[in-house]
Amino acid sequence: MFTIAWYVSASGTIADAVDMGFIFLIAGLFTLQIPAAMLTATLAHSRLSTP
Repeated sequence: MFTIAWYVSASGTIADAVDMGFIFLIAGLFTLQIPAAMLTATLAHSRLSTP
């Protein structure tokens, strides 16, 4: 929310601010959530694959 408000004040247009908000969300997804999910799946693989 703060990022969008900052970009509105810096650029003056809401469209640029919303675009940058989505860029930051996508960057967070690829740098934090996907590696964490892969690590969790790797750690749980041995417990989930044995009967």
